[in-house]
Amino acid sequence: NAVNGVINIITKSAKDTDGVLGSVGGGSEERGFGSLRYGEKVENGAWRVYSKYFNRGDSRDPDGSSAYDATEAVRGGFRGDFDFSEDDKVTIIGDIFSTNEKNEYAVPSTMPPYTTPVKYPADINGGSILGRLERKLSDTSALTLQTYFSSMRRTDALGHMAVDTYDVEAQHDLTVYEHHSVSWGLGYRGIDDEFSAPSDLFSGSPENQSYGVGSLFLQDDISLAEDVRLVLGTKYSYNDFSKSELQPSGRLIWSFSERGSVWAAVSRAVRTPTRSEHNFSGLLTVTPIPMVGVSENQLGPNRGFESEELIAYEAGLRFSPISKMSIDLASFYFDYDKLVTARSGAPIFATDEGGPSITVPLVLDNGLQGHSYGGEISVNYQATPRWRMQANYSLLLMDIEGVPGFTVSNGEDYEDRDNPQHQVSFRSLLELPWDLELDALWRYQDSIENTGTDAYTELDLRLGWNISDQLTVALMGTNLLDADHNEIIDTYPTVVPANYQRAVYGKLTFKFN
Repeated sequence: NAVNGVINIITKSAKDTDGVLGSVGGGSEERGFGSLRYGEKVENGAWRVYSKYFNRGDSRDPDGSSAYDATEAVRGGFRGDFDFSEDDKVTIIGDIFSTNEKNEYAVPSTMPPYTTPVKYPADINGGSILGRLERKLSDTSALTLQTYFSSMRRTDALGHMAVDTYDVEAQHDLTVYEHHSVSWGLGYRGIDDEFSAPSDLFSGSPENQSYGVGSLFLQDDISLAEDVRLVLGTKYSYNDFSKSELQPSGRLIWSFSERGSVWAAVSRAVRTPTRSEHNFSGLLTVTPIPMVGVSENQLGPNRGFESEELIAYEAGLRFSPISKMSIDLASFYFDYDKLVTARSGAPIFATDEGGPSITVPLVLDNGLQGHSYGGEISVNYQATPRWRMQANYSLLLMDIEGVPGFTVSNGEDYEDRDNPQHQVSFRSLLELPWDLELDALWRYQDSIENTGTDAYTELDLRLGWNISDQLTVALMGTNLLDADHNEIIDTYPTVVPANYQRAVYGKLTFKFN
């Protein structure tokens, strides 16, 4: 179920990547980066190996000083695609990675100024492997079996985290009575994790836990007429935190001409609770109170926290008014229930060596409801065989309030402005004479009231030169209109905000078959 958005990482088959492809570059912010890939075809398939590296420098704090957030990472992996028969295909994908990143947190403190900047590096390492078998059972039926395992380890000053994930799934696709394309499947994902925190800032109980989610789905793509399709489906899942979940959906598509179609959809989606929401606690903020001392806001877990729920209503239109132009329009209305918020408990008064204090316990709960609505438009225009343009606009409006009988932590209902309401972008891809390319991306983002993030306008440019079929050089500049700007400030009070800076870098790309 992808109502709330999903990231699909689709990589090319190894059969399409034989030969050598590499790149190397660097600049003011992206200090150094490079990649190298080699692929080869064999009798019954193909394989490839690759490696990537990048070193990104520190960004800038709002006061103009250097932030503490540089990152250096290396990743390597392989992929193999093999046809063992006309009906059997096997894919194997694996990778390993190692990352060193710098972090800065404003750790709450009971002493003035009530936060202590803490800078520390983090080491993150891991890897994954995936195997997939695709078998053609008949001209109208196919079976896919897939298994996956990943492992991640993170160590920093706040603690050590280890997460192992294993996943198995099966999917059966078949055509029934010509007008029904049916897909059904089942799967299970299990997670084993460990979290140990040497500081009092965060803690989890238990430190080690195993949990999982099993799922079963069914979808029927029905041809109601030559130009009308109805897609009905549902997904049932069972997890260790919120137990049973059902997520049905329906979508109707009418292709009214060769150049256009209109669609509408209704879906239900949930966000299931995480382990941290059920098991983790920590000191959120410390606030001075005159004549009393300090108030410590202590965030605690809630094992009764339920899934956040969404009913989504969507509609859209895609058409080509002329052969060189396509327009996509989409609108939505999302109805939310049981959204997460912090519920305040009874204050606890205490006196210790540091003086009097008040502890305000905060517990995560399903205390908010509301709706969001908006839309987006995207226009693609091929002005000439050498010049392509794209313009985009999106609108997001949201209204959130406490559920009846529930008092939110700030004591009042509010209109959510944690996201920009308006976003605009324009992209131009132009092929110039002498094998040159000039690409531009202009973008605007509205202000974000709740976090105090100002609106901004930025421009990215790329000038490329295709020296030959095997060699390309490019000069790129990002965020060129301002020396630095802030795009988002995390609402979690311990996260230190940082600004994106103007950057210039070069890149050399080479390939050989």
